[in-house]
Amino acid sequence: MIPYKRSISGILVAAFVIITLSAYHGGPAHGGLGNQTGSPNAGNCGNCHNGGSDTTISNISIRAKGQSIGDTATYYTSAQTYIITIRGRHSSYTTFGYQMLLLDSNNKPKGVFTSFGNYGYGFPQNNPHIAESYTRIMADTTGWFEDNIEWLSPVSSSGRLTLYAIVNAVDNNGQPSNDKAGTPMSIALQDSIPQGTGIQKKNINQIIRINPNPADDIIHISVPENDNIRIQLYNLHGNTLYAEASNPSSGIININTSAIPNGLYLLSLQSASISSTKLITIQH
Repeated sequence: MIPYKRSISGILVAAFVIITLSAYHGGPAHGGLGNQTGSPNAGNCGNCHNGGSDTTISNISIRAKGQSIGDTATYYTSAQTYIITIRGRHSSYTTFGYQMLLLDSNNKPKGVFTSFGNYGYGFPQNNPHIAESYTRIMADTTGWFEDNIEWLSPVSSSGRLTLYAIVNAVDNNGQPSNDKAGTPMSIALQDSIPQGTGIQKKNINQIIRINPNPADDIIHISVPENDNIRIQLYNLHGNTLYAEASNPSSGIININTSAIPNGLYLLSLQSASISSTKLITIQH
């Protein structure tokens, strides 16, 4: 019976190693470690990946989608898509990983990542506020790696936000001991939404009611009666899925969402008296 017990022990150890390496390979958040960007009160990839030599060089930039490459945003506007470019290199290592997120002044995640370039994915899946590499990224012939991720800013004023990110150079042996994490990076983004509109926003939120949210097959929208309202529902890539001009005498608008896939969407309502964009979830 002893050889049998040793075999079972060996299987359990092997399974643990596979799970551990798989978690490491898929990014820290997906592996259960959460935020490791070095932001306030968070972990840092360098706490474990710190045995390598030399220095990992990294940089990050953020610009509004459509803005020229090389321009860096210093502020954000609501419901706007931004492109984040992250790069890194090391003198001898040629494979890399990364993680990033945006936090408000209370260290709460803001906005959602909507597109993840060639090597990234989001966490959690239904509301991705962390973007990280899902596989080791190979450097190009210049020694640098690069990935581009799209982030959708909050639909309402959230004050100053900070983009935090970190790059990790790995020696590709599946163990963290000889890797070399870069210095945590950050970019501050000021809120361009006028602060004086707070009362107006509160009134709009009292006037417009959306339920349920998350929605299933029907969205019910409560709006001012006899107001000519333009309604648009579009996905996070800007594609319009529903558009209607309505003048509801009852003050209720119903949208059939039964054919719309699960996910995050933006609902825009515009009229002479109101202007509002809200983030909604469809979950069948």
